[in-house]
Amino acid sequence: MIKKAFTLAEVLIVIALIGTVAALTVPNLSDSYKDENTVVKLRKFQNELKTSYQQAILKYGDSFENQAGSQKIASLYEFLETSESASFPVLNLNRSWYTRELKDASIISMYQTITDNVVDIYIATNGKNSSTVGKDIFRFGLNVATGEIIPKGRGNDRGTNNALSLGGDNINGTNWAVSIGNLDYLKCASSLNWETKTTCD
Repeated sequence: MIKKAFTLAEVLIVIALIGTVAALTVPNLSDSYKDENTVVKLRKFQNELKTSYQQAILKYGDSFENQAGSQKIASLYEFLETSESASFPVLNLNRSWYTRELKDASIISMYQTITDNVVDIYIATNGKNSSTVGKDIFRFGLNVATGEIIPKGRGNDRGTNNALSLGGDNINGTNWAVSIGNLDYLKCASSLNWETKTTCD
């Protein structure tokens, strides 16, 4: 009885097909993993910031809200695990920003204007290698009176295409990333909406 075997040509064809499928799917899996990791970092940072605010209130009481911007930011940093200083990549932050590196290598910059009750906060989730607004550079606000952490793009822009705009330093996609849990606005923003289509698939 003659046993049938695969020819060398058939084996090579199968290997080529497997290689082609792998080449097409592995980059997508890698991008998906990076996006998920970014969302995890953003949500973790939001929680850490909330905790640092609560600890600052416990320590300084009502005087926290009345501190000068720089002192208030120093009080927040007191309860965040950070290095002493760092340089924020890419963005030209034209004011006296206070920048530090977090334990997970993300870099954050904080600033509060004298008349504003919100501390503006930028986070570079890929550390010194961050380069793209809405992909690895995001923006939050901290209301120092209420402790509310406000991902950029929430407010009046939510539910509109402008909520996903990434122009200038607005980084409105931050709220989408934190709330919805993906960065699909980088691929198909015009087809997304908050209620019925939250992914490109």
